Order: sequence, then structure tokens, then C-alpha cells
Amino acid sequence: MYLFQFLLCLFNFLLETGIYTDSLCRAFIFPVFKPGTKVDRGTDYRGICVTSCLGKVFCSLLNNRLTTHLHLNKAKRMRII
Repeated sequence: MYLFQFLLCLFNFLLETGIYTDSLCRAFIFPVFKPGTKVDRGTDYRGICVTSCLGKVFCSLLNNRLTTHLHLNKAKRMRII
């Protein structure tokens, strides 16, 4: 429970101030070979993106808040029109 409250305060602070660390946005992309295809073709690889766990949680939270905001404002605009 304490971790949840800490993360909630941290993420709210980041959203309110617009300050965030680069480690939340940093990702590593690894090419993974698709089985059953030719190794020498660049299109036969899949890019796997590895990010930090906190970065994924923050991204999910931000996506959820933005989606909710857009849906609510779209509904409000449609009532006005």
C-alpha cells in the first residue's frame, strides 16, 4: 500500500510539474530474428523494445488519463453542438 501511495504522489508530481527523468523515457531496441525466414534480410527481424518498469507504469497511466480526458471532452463538445 505504501508503494502505491508513493508512486501515485510521484506520478502526480511529474504530471503537475512536467519534470521527469530521462530514465522513464529511455528504451533499448533489440532485433529478434523471425523464425523460418532469411537471416540476411532486414525485414525478417522484429524490434523488441525494453523499457523500465516504472516507465511502463507511467506511460500506461499517462495514456489512460489522456484517453479519459479526450473521451470526456468529446462528449462535452457533442452536447454543446
